[in-house]
Amino acid sequence: MIIADYIAVPPVKEFSHSFIARFTQIDYARAMAFIAIEEATGQMFGVVRIHADANIEAANMLFLSAPI
Repeated sequence: MIIADYIAVPPVKEFSHSFIARFTQIDYARAMAFIAIEEATGQMFGVVRIHADANIEAANMLFLSAPI
């Protein structure tokens, strides 16, 4: 069964230190993050985060991307 919830979030120009810390301190037993980087410029243009529940029976995914 797939259940999807979508939340529209406005673009963010700056992130706080605590927000960035949450994105970079990962529990690899239950969470994973991938980033997409433009090879020519080295700029990051996308992030995918996957978080499983405590029993690793279900997971949530988050996709963030920069405007193209």
